[in-house]
Amino acid sequence: MTELVPAKAQIAALLLEGLKIERVDVRHAQHLAEEALRLSRALGDLDCEARALRNLAYCRFATGTPDMALQLLQEGRSLAESVGAESATALCLHTQGFIQHHLGQLHPALDTYEEVARRREALGERELLAGTLNNLGTIWFNLGDYDSCLTSHRKALQLWRDANNAYGEAITLHNLGNTYSAFGDSLAAILHYQQALQMVEAQGIALLQCEIGTNLARLQRQQGLLKEAQASLDRAAQHLTALKTPQLPQALLLEEQGLLLRQQGELRAARSPLAAALREYRRQRTPIHTTRLLYELGHLHLAAHRPQHACRILLRSLRHAQLHHLKQAERDACGTLADAYETGSDSHTALQFHRRFHALDRELFAESTQRQRLLLIRQIELEKAQRENETLTLANAQLQKLATLDGMTGLQNHRAFQESLRALLSTKTETALLLIDVDHFKDFNDTFGHPAGDEVLRQVAQLLRESVREGDQLGRYGGEEFAVLLPSTRQRQAALIAERIRRTVSNHAFPHRSVTVSIGIATTHQSGHDPAQLIQAADQALYGAKRAGRNRCLKAA
Repeated sequence: MTELVPAKAQIAALLLEGLKIERVDVRHAQHLAEEALRLSRALGDLDCEARALRNLAYCRFATGTPDMALQLLQEGRSLAESVGAESATALCLHTQGFIQHHLGQLHPALDTYEEVARRREALGERELLAGTLNNLGTIWFNLGDYDSCLTSHRKALQLWRDANNAYGEAITLHNLGNTYSAFGDSLAAILHYQQALQMVEAQGIALLQCEIGTNLARLQRQQGLLKEAQASLDRAAQHLTALKTPQLPQALLLEEQGLLLRQQGELRAARSPLAAALREYRRQRTPIHTTRLLYELGHLHLAAHRPQHACRILLRSLRHAQLHHLKQAERDACGTLADAYETGSDSHTALQFHRRFHALDRELFAESTQRQRLLLIRQIELEKAQRENETLTLANAQLQKLATLDGMTGLQNHRAFQESLRALLSTKTETALLLIDVDHFKDFNDTFGHPAGDEVLRQVAQLLRESVREGDQLGRYGGEEFAVLLPSTRQRQAALIAERIRRTVSNHAFPHRSVTVSIGIATTHQSGHDPAQLIQAADQALYGAKRAGRNRCLKAA
């Protein structure tokens, strides 16, 4: 027995040391994992063997063999489960979620992390739970669900602070900075980045100093603070020399350097660092980064008036997004491909991508609405268990409202508007449909942030209410797309209403900058009373208005 205790202590020390250094010196971490695995097998300790397999799996992933890493994790999990080692099982699952995330398998990673969170909460592993919640928040961020992202990160932050874990706290502060940056809250983002930097500088963590500095530079670039952004990049680059495995941080830094050059108008100079970053992302097999960078390279060629090159690269970005089920990236690629083919005078292909963009936009919008609905149902079920009849009455009212109205604008949601359209057309009443798209809305969101974009959508909805007649029906049809149903209305009258809407929006004083809309007009007189045909006619007219220069109304041919 006395011989076993030192051996077990030696294995524990090897495992702990490997965990500490795996992100900065993966080769040494792999050596430690292999030694821990050898000793665990000699000792016959399946719990330690499972943990050693987990450490080795991470090293295999970091050195570019994710398939082998997942196999090792499955082996480790099976061993842990065979002896009832719940903590080791959760550890293997956590790393599995990490690899799934980096391979672009966002929904499987989400499911894996949620299972890990349940296990770690049941085990009372609050500090480890913080790490899981932090990673969950990052996945919600990539899925575009910023409310769930903030909730996960804030819970993680409190757990890190309760445990006095400064390293974990710095990571989550950094991630919160990324989230606030995406929200457009630059002040909060900078504050969180600065807090995170102070903490990692005090601990001498070069890897995080590099990553946080790069993201701070990105935020400064987006704000137009180009000199400050370059200074932040230069400081971040200094920390690369302290890393023994700097490939991914270096690629992130190269990408940001290329985007900064692009914003400065140095389009030719921007290609080299962006191409170098792309090569490293592909070598590291990180599809989220690869998809994003292909998209940025496509934008670069489009800005340089090279639409054919832009289309070729954007199509690669689209294929990556489709392969890895990155629906938001797929939508963005389709939108920019529509612009690129339009610039190249290929109107037919541009129209196809325009339709696909709006279809994906509507799908994402519907999925977001459904997530909110399911969250509300879960909250209601909890309240129902606590307050039975009183809560049930409130639940029914809330669900009825959610079933028909868009939470942001108060207009009919997509499903309710479709039902209204089908019901009206079934009466064979002559009807007009307006499809309205906010011009350059993605650019507005990218420049000023999602909260500012949301406020624009709310104001556009209010202007629509003020511009239509009593009895007309309004709906939020997609992310930045609205629809107006005009009963007993012919084309000429519908065109007058559409022009009134266009002019009202154009003259309105929005925050940050002016906003315009493009409007497609279709009537049952031309398209018949089939809902799909009426929508298609209005959609074609809308695309024609956008192709003709935007900020205009166009009637269906």
